[in-house]
Amino acid sequence: DIELKLIQEDNMVYTKDELYQQEEENDLKQELLFPIFGEVIRSIYFNDNSDSLLFELENNSVHRYDVKNQCSNMVWIYHIEGEEDVIGGEIFDFKIKQYWKKIEPPKKMDKNNWPDVLESLIFSIVTSKGYLDIEVRNQHNGYYGGNIKYMGEVKEISNKYNKIS
Repeated sequence: DIELKLIQEDNMVYTKDELYQQEEENDLKQELLFPIFGEVIRSIYFNDNSDSLLFELENNSVHRYDVKNQCSNMVWIYHIEGEEDVIGGEIFDFKIKQYWKKIEPPKKMDKNNWPDVLESLIFSIVTSKGYLDIEVRNQHNGYYGGNIKYMGEVKEISNKYNKIS
């Protein structure tokens, strides 16, 4: 028998898994948003490998974000939307729209041609002018996770990055 443990907090009832996910989401928000909070976006750059983003800010700093994998998985930035909507906007929030949801194969597709596990993380960087939605995908065998990480400030923008806004 599986014991379902419920925890009451703020007049809401959560399972331990739900609370753990909320903690992970809050940690991710803190890590990604803190270095650029309150800054204004000048430009966004994306590399050809789909694994790194740069944010050039009005204060002349450039901040790098990379996807990270573990042992036997592949992680990449799958989709970016709203890049034109956030230029000149002050960054003031980070919202997770979908937290590592498993993607099922299309009904007509041979499941043998589909990865063991394909997951999607969708989050938004919220600015005073609009939203930047970023979707990160993680393909693995069921044991390895991935994420997007703040890598720090960079001194210059290398030619492996393309300006997308």
